[in-house]
Amino acid sequence: MKNIKILFSLLFLSPIFLVAQTSAHKNQKPFAVIKGKQIDIKKDTTLFKRYLKANLFSEVDKTITLDKIEIRKQTMLSSNEVYYFVLITDFKNHVRIAKWLKKNKNSLYLIDSEDENAEPIEIMYQVCNGPENCLPNIFKLDSEKHWTCGETMYCLTEQAAKLNTCKSTKSIITSE
Repeated sequence: MKNIKILFSLLFLSPIFLVAQTSAHKNQKPFAVIKGKQIDIKKDTTLFKRYLKANLFSEVDKTITLDKIEIRKQTMLSSNEVYYFVLITDFKNHVRIAKWLKKNKNSLYLIDSEDENAEPIEIMYQVCNGPENCLPNIFKLDSEKHWTCGETMYCLTEQAAKLNTCKSTKSIITSE
């Protein structure tokens, strides 16, 4: 009898979970769509860059020019797990902004900070500032995903941090 209740619960709850998973993107337009080996950005990139510049950088940092926006498919540093993210680059100031993209079938979605079911990695913007090898990456530690800049998956000593030319900042943009 106990096995029947568990089986019934699983059969009953599974469709609800699937509906909850897919309805999270029901009213949202995809940021990008995967078409074979090509990824087409559907969002207005000029408005998106303007939004990032206004919300991630202070008045002092207005020299930031977001030159390029692209979608990257990458493998995590600590596992073979593949993920997608949007990368926005300022070549002159060596700034790179990364934001996780959630994949649902062939669509890629930006998850905002208001999504109660989002993982922290999905709502954060990772800003990397430094030389060419100072690129955003993700690693997994105890089943949690974490952004990093470069390929360092550990904390630096204070002295080593002063010498490190790859700077990392994480930000969350909230609605007003």
